[in-house]
Amino acid sequence: MTRFYHQDLATFPATLSVNYTLFDFGARGARIDQAKANLLAADFTFNDAHRRIIFQVADAYYRLLDAMSQEEAAQETLSDAQTVQQAIEARLANGLATLPDVLEARAARAQARYEVASIRGLEEIAHAVLASVLGIAPSVPLRIEDISKVSLPESVEEPLQTIIARALSQRPDLLAGVARLRSADAAVRETRAA
Repeated sequence: MTRFYHQDLATFPATLSVNYTLFDFGARGARIDQAKANLLAADFTFNDAHRRIIFQVADAYYRLLDAMSQEEAAQETLSDAQTVQQAIEARLANGLATLPDVLEARAARAQARYEVASIRGLEEIAHAVLASVLGIAPSVPLRIEDISKVSLPESVEEPLQTIIARALSQRPDLLAGVARLRSADAAVRETRAA
């Protein structure tokens, strides 16, 4: 007598799932537009980071130039105060000035010396800020170009409105905002299509 045993083994269940879209009402195109706009916004944000770094460097550079010119002016003021003090002391020696005049001239010279020292401190701070923005050590000596000797062009060839329009079109922060707005519009279109 023979016996038969029946055993079912289900190792891979057979299932088939088919999903297709007949009409998407523009949802796929809206998702593509949204992705493109997001990519564009990210690019513009990256460019805006560069613009901000360039602005920080330029700002620190011009602050250093300002401090350097203030020091030159303070040195001239100190030189003038020394000349006035010497003149008043000579007049006092000849009996043409009083002691309060001499004391006032000495006080003006001391004030001018204080201004020079204070402005030198501001110049050192501006130097350190520029070095920090550039990413170098503040102890590194920088040779700063004096731009006061650079000549300006006689006239501007382009109309002012053209220059302003070009400047606004080159602002990555504004262009990133426009790209984010386009992305939001694409998301609205996708939602409506759904």
